[in-house]
Amino acid sequence: MTPYSKVAGTIQEWIGRNGIKDMNVAGPRASKDPEIYGAVTDLLNEVFLCGDTT
Repeated sequence: MTPYSKVAGTIQEWIGRNGIKDMNVAGPRASKDPEIYGAVTDLLNEVFLCGDTT
């Protein structure tokens, strides 16, 4: 279990309920928040690589 496991599960449920097939992810630039890229990458890896979104 990772720090993102609970929220990743919530996102997986939301994707499934809403039939999401394509997703655009936007947020602050890395120059404004240097840690954002790693945090988002870790979260999305948990969402898409560790769980079933169907």
